[in-house]
Order: sequence, then structure tokens, then C-alpha cells
Amino acid sequence: MSTLDVVTLIFALWGSILSTYLAIREVNKDKRKLKLNLEEIAFFQAHRLVITNIGIRPITIEQISLAILDKKEKWFADGVPSGSLWKN
Repeated sequence: MSTLDVVTLIFALWGSILSTYLAIREVNKDKRKLKLNLEEIAFFQAHRLVITNIGIRPITIEQISLAILDKKEKWFADGVPSGSLWKN
């Protein structure tokens, strides 16, 4: 194996690794990313869900639902109006 072959192999490996990294980064950039925080509101004994878009793509949230899980049964609420507070 000559020096030219070794240099060619190194550049080929570098190019394939760089290409794979850039492809993965491009795919992840277009994903929708939401951050969900459930906050307790002091003195009101209520909770507030804060949804933040931390991705690049714009996101429209049309409706959310609240699921309350119990050991005996599973209960699903209908849509939650915007600006609602959940009381304990």
C-alpha cells in the first residue's frame, strides 16, 4: 500500500464521517421539539401546563387533553380550554 493510497483512504474516511454527521444533524434540525413544564401555582392549589416550542419549525397546538391515571381505572378528560387551571 503506497502513501497515496493511505492518504486517499484517510480522506475517504473523513468525508464519509463528516457526511454522516451532517446528514444526522440536518434530520434532527427539522424535528418538532416541545418542552413541557407542569408548574404548581402558589396560594391557589392549582397547576399550569406550560408548552414551549424549542425547535425551529413552527407548531400549532389546536387542543390538549388531560389524562388522569388511577390504580383502579383510567379516566380521560375531554379537551382542556386554553388558559385553564387544574385544581387539586
